[in-house]
Order: sequence, then structure tokens, then C-alpha cells
Amino acid sequence: MTLAGAGRSLQVATIARPLARRPAAWLGVAATYGLFSLFLTYPVGLDLANGVPDFGDPLVMVWYLGWYAQAIPGNLAGLFNAPFFFPHRDVLLFHDHLLAQGLVAWPVVRLTGNPVLAANLLTLLSFTLAGLGGYLLTRRFTGSVLAAFLVGLAIAFSPFRIAHISHLNLLWLHWLPFVLLGLERLLTGRRWRDALLLALVANLLVLSSYNFAPLVAVSVAVWIVVRIATDRTLWSGRWLRLGAQLGFVAAVTLALNLPLTLRYFSVSERLGFTRSADEVRAYSASLTDYLAVPPSNLLLGGLLAPFRSVDWSERSLFPGLIVLIFAVVGAGVSLSQRGQKRSVALALLAVAGVMVLLSFGLSPTQPPGLRWYPWLYEHVPGLAGLRAPARAGGIVQIMLAVLAGVGLATFFGAVRHRAGRWVPPALAALVGLLLVAESASYPSSYAVPVWLGEGAVGRSTDDYPALGRNPLGIPPAPTAVDDWLAAAPEPGAVAVLPMLLHTERAWLESVRMLAALRHGRPIVNGTSAYRPADLVALSRELAERPTPETFGALRERGVRYVVVRRASLGAAERARLDGALPGLPLVEEARFGDDLVYRLVDRAP
Repeated sequence: MTLAGAGRSLQVATIARPLARRPAAWLGVAATYGLFSLFLTYPVGLDLANGVPDFGDPLVMVWYLGWYAQAIPGNLAGLFNAPFFFPHRDVLLFHDHLLAQGLVAWPVVRLTGNPVLAANLLTLLSFTLAGLGGYLLTRRFTGSVLAAFLVGLAIAFSPFRIAHISHLNLLWLHWLPFVLLGLERLLTGRRWRDALLLALVANLLVLSSYNFAPLVAVSVAVWIVVRIATDRTLWSGRWLRLGAQLGFVAAVTLALNLPLTLRYFSVSERLGFTRSADEVRAYSASLTDYLAVPPSNLLLGGLLAPFRSVDWSERSLFPGLIVLIFAVVGAGVSLSQRGQKRSVALALLAVAGVMVLLSFGLSPTQPPGLRWYPWLYEHVPGLAGLRAPARAGGIVQIMLAVLAGVGLATFFGAVRHRAGRWVPPALAALVGLLLVAESASYPSSYAVPVWLGEGAVGRSTDDYPALGRNPLGIPPAPTAVDDWLAAAPEPGAVAVLPMLLHTERAWLESVRMLAALRHGRPIVNGTSAYRPADLVALSRELAERPTPETFGALRERGVRYVVVRRASLGAAERARLDGALPGLPLVEEARFGDDLVYRLVDRAP
């Protein structure tokens, strides 16, 4: 039997076959993906309570989970007025808000007091659910357990996801296969329970990552149009019901997200938060990025190094050789047929094609006649705030993996017909090993777990991968400064020097954000996807010109205490501050080794 013959033998009914109602079996599949997650995200699973992949975004996201645990449910009105970048408001919206992750992590943080543990558990959960979603979606389209399981592996541990292991918001694209599953159930069955399922998973995705919300909306629209246009079995009646159901999903999504979206726009307009064309261009994909993997990839990192860009963390878009081969097979078999199978393949290819074009963003390498993004960048509200169009490549990898599932199912069907029922499982195990080999990285990110608290500010970035773990763990016990600030009777915000907002190491301000969770006072310090221009300027002035006027500006902002971390000051900055201290409006309140706490007053004593 040829592959095409095997494909024809898969009846159209297989595609519409309801998923077997076996929750226990699904849990077993999910548990298997969970075990793979522990292995393929090494070293995350080694130190769940204490480790972070690196000192960049992970600590900010840890802070978000810690803040949500403090603010929910007692401070819902002030949820987005988080206590950093004081006195700016809505500062939680300077970044992807991670609201869905915060709600899921809330009980873990409340029970353990450790947002790092919650962040790591959510990371592993994301890989597990990505695998399960790929499995369920492919099982629906092919009926093949073997093919579905392999697709789950390919989706969960794709180079894109491994490259973004530090970005909890982007990892939660794992909801997309569930969105497509709910959408398919709705299109074919037109049941209200499926509309409810689709509304649930769609909003979990949107509330997990606003970065992906517009890309997923486009993907869903393309899917609906292609499926309805190319599948006559969907042309039966009940159009009014389908319209009402899709309208219900859209209405629920708008009701939950429009207020947040408007606040995002308001913040962006008020503070001038946009991404320059040069920045967007730097994070736009090129064709060669679809052959790039992270440098830590064991098998392909060296082989595909010529295709890797400097910004590889955003542009590692290779879907994998196994996925590409079987996606070609799946496309060839499906497009040679009629009905639902062909329609699904066309939908997968259409979404993948549109996402490839969008991933090119402002890149000058894209085909001249297909440059949509520059026009969209100029005319679509909010799009100028998205830094990395290349992230659309993450959706491309999912579409190709599901299409590869069709090819794998066809291949296993042909082999079973010729060689017997026991050969396909052996071949599936071999393909699974190849998929794991293509995904395996050591380590999975670009730094080992490490935590030094404020000590990290005084270290060179190049030192971090060699530092190892701090036995005190994350988060460390409150320092003497934190205890003093928590107990101080006078209200007021805190500024910690040195401020780093004007430097390339601004992301290290996350250690001050975590400290603020412990002492409970708002801080002028902070870091996020966007940084307010006035605070960046103030940070520079405090470092370069520590004058009475500069510290007076702090007092006008509501700052009551200034903490000076002398060990983190550079030699020149320490000398400038020491020379200016006699004339500054500061009164020393406490001293703990190299850490000094000052109270801001009206004039120099």
C-alpha cells in the first residue's frame, strides 16, 4: 500500500470522531509529558524552589506571581498599581500582565510563600499542557495515538519554546492547540458546551500573553474562513446558531479583555510607550531564522550555527527536521483527497503561511509583494507596541507539527498494513527518540540557576553562568535593611542606590522589586518591558550628579527613605556620592555593614 493509499484509507469519519471520554487516559498522557518536561528542561527541575534560568525576565515574572499572591483578593482595586516605578500608576501594564499565570500560581504562593517555586511549576506545567494539547488536537484529526503523542512532543519541546524558557508569558501559548480543538468541536458539532470550552481556553490564552493575542486572533479568523470555505460538510444548516456561538465567544473575550486593552492604550499614550521601527526590525524574522535553533541545542546547535542570528532567543524558528519531513508527507496526502481532511490541511497551511509573513515584520528580506507588516505597523492600534514579530514563528511550528501528525498517521498506517501491528510502535519509539534528540539542550537556557540577591548588582554579567547556586535559595531571607524598612513607623516610598534604570543592566532592578515584596513599601526602582523616561533620567542624575536638587526631586515624589548599597556602587559613583553627602538632605537612620538607610528631609542638616 502506498502512502497515498494509506491516507485514503483513513476515513473522513476519523476526523470528526469524538475524543474518547477517558480522563484517566488523558492524565496518563499528561503525566508522561510531565516526565519529559523534567528531562528536557534541565536544569529547571533540579531546584524548583530555588532556581531561575537566568537573571533577566524570570525574576520579573517571579515578582509578578508574588505580587498577585499579595494583592488577590484583598487589593483587587489596586491590582495594576503595583509598588514599583513609584509614583507611576498602572505599572503592571508596562509589561505582559500574566494575569492567568498569577491566578493559577496564587494558591501555590499563598501556601508556600515562594513565588520561585510557583514560577518553575508553571513552566513545567506549560510544557506538559503544550504536549497534551498537541496530542488531543492531532488525535482528533488522525485517530492515531502514536502520531498524536509524537506531535505533542514536537510542539512541547520545539526550539521556539526552549529558546523562550525564560518567558513564562510566551510559554503559555500552549493554549493554542486547545483553542483550535474547541473551535473544531464548535464548527462540527455546534454545541453550546463547545462554545463555553472555546471561550474558556481562548481567554486563558489571551490573559496569559497579550503578546500573542493579536496573532492568535488572526490565526483563528483564518482557520474559520478556510475551514468553512473548503469543507462542504460544514455547510449544513444552523448557521444562526454558529453565528450566535461565535458571537458569544467574542463577547466574553471582549468583556474580559477590552477594559485591560483600553488601559494598555491609555498607559502607552500617556507615557509614549512604542517600539521604534529599528527595534521591531531587529526582532523581525528572516527566512534563515527558520533554520535556526538555540546555541545550547546538543544535536543541531553547531550544525545550524551559520543560520543563527545575534537575537537567537527571539529568532530560533526551526520546526525540526522530523516535523518538516512528515509535514510534507501530511500535506501531500491530505491535499490529494477531498473533504474534511483536505480542508484541515488547507487551514493548517493557511495559518502557517500567514504567520510566516507576519513573522517577517519589518525585515527587508521578505518578498517585496508580500510586505504587509509595515502598513499594519502604521495603521493598526497597539501594533507599534509589539517588539518581536518573529514570535509568530511559534504558531508556525504548531501548525507544521499538527500537519506532520497527519503524515505520521499515514506512515504508520502503511507500515501496519505491510509489516503487522507491532512494527508501528517500534518505529514511533524511534521517531520519538529522534524528536527528543532534536530538542535536547544543555542547559536548556543560557545560564544555570543562580541567586545572589543584591550581590548580583555588583557582579559582571559574564560572571553569572559560573556562580552556581546560593545555598540560601530563592527568595533569600529578608535582609536587615528589609526588616528595618518593614518596621519603620513613618510611611513613605523607598529609593535604592545605585539605580540602574539608565544602564544596560536595568533588569537587575528586579532584585529590588523582590525585596519590596518583603518590606512592603513602594519603590522608585523597578524594571519592565518599558521604563518611564522621567525615572530613567532621574536614575542617571542620581549616578552622575548627586545634588540636593536631585534628592529633592525624590522627596517631591513621595520618597521617604534612601537605601545606599555601597557594595553595589562603582568606584567613581561611590566617590561622587561620598563627596556630595554633607550637602544632601539626608539623615542617616541605620547602618548594616555596607548598607546604609537615610531619611529624606527638607534640607541638608
